[in-house]
Amino acid sequence: MRMAHRRIKRRVIIISAFIICILPMLISGTYSLQDNAVIAGDSTLIQTDNTPVVSDGDESADVAPENLSSTSQSTELYPCDINESENNGLRQMVKTYELDAGESPDCISKDSFENGGWLYAFTDLTKKDSPVYVTKGDSVSVSIDSDTKDIDEIMSKLAPTLPYSSPDGYTGLLSLDISSISVEAADEAETDPDMEADTQTPSETNTDPPDTVSSYHTTAIYTGTLSKLLNEKTVYSAYFTGMMITPSSTPAAPLLPDKPAEQNEHPMTRAVAISSCIALIFCLLYFILFRGNVKVYNLYESAYVQLGEARIGFTYPVINLTPFTGKAVTGNFVLIINRKTAKRLSDKPVTINYGGRSLQHIVQYNSGEYHMEVNF
Repeated sequence: MRMAHRRIKRRVIIISAFIICILPMLISGTYSLQDNAVIAGDSTLIQTDNTPVVSDGDESADVAPENLSSTSQSTELYPCDINESENNGLRQMVKTYELDAGESPDCISKDSFENGGWLYAFTDLTKKDSPVYVTKGDSVSVSIDSDTKDIDEIMSKLAPTLPYSSPDGYTGLLSLDISSISVEAADEAETDPDMEADTQTPSETNTDPPDTVSSYHTTAIYTGTLSKLLNEKTVYSAYFTGMMITPSSTPAAPLLPDKPAEQNEHPMTRAVAISSCIALIFCLLYFILFRGNVKVYNLYESAYVQLGEARIGFTYPVINLTPFTGKAVTGNFVLIINRKTAKRLSDKPVTINYGGRSLQHIVQYNSGEYHMEVNF
């Protein structure tokens, strides 16, 4: 009986180790094989990825590179913005695309698709040019002549804004900077002061300046921001009308592409989860079937000391005390059977083995734990 229990324990430990260590790798390999290919027929390989299949007798193998090149050229564009609205039981989805010069709108998908229980069908495609500008600050100086130095009259001759085009292609509207207006006599501006100093005589040094000036010269600065067209984008808006459909088992088509790593769960993760659950079940069964249900005490210096726990079965109720030979000091033992086990063994004979000797005892269960004393 003892050897049978040991064999059962050894088998349970081996099976648990196999489930925890080996089974995840086997399940992972199975999932990987299912994801890559499915074997069908004699030697035909049906692949589930995007790699083209070429059989041994396929005569179209020579034109495969051309098919691949044409497929790579028709790259589908992805929207930069998606707006969705609902009205009177119908939904409308607008996908916005920004195309640079040279890009064709033929790559915009117009296929119907399902999303969130709605079936969307293409209805319209609109086009709008969207120019892109760059700006910079600039200024320009303007001069005018007048016969008066009255600032109000001079400002009436200056426009508040000035259209301007710079040599580098920037254009825009500049505004008058009032603080930059400067007025001076035209004669003073044109006469060289050095020449006047040479022609003056000592008698003319104290001569007063003339009372009137015939003309004045005014300078003003216009400032502002100029802009220039950098490039021009074309914005396309694809309109889709949605109608409610009966939910199906197939998942809704994603609006935007997901990263490959996020689409499918790694098979190793699923394998570990499955094997861990199975191993947990085996550990629970091992704990339930092989845990001790009899406490073993031995007499030592007028007191009973617990040596450990033993297990007694119900089909063949045997308590084996031989494993405690090295711990026991005397042959006097007290055995305590737990309440549930004692209740099931009530009025049944129990065999106690110790060092090649055996005793029998009939359990007289009343309530609670059952105590019995044996001497060898």
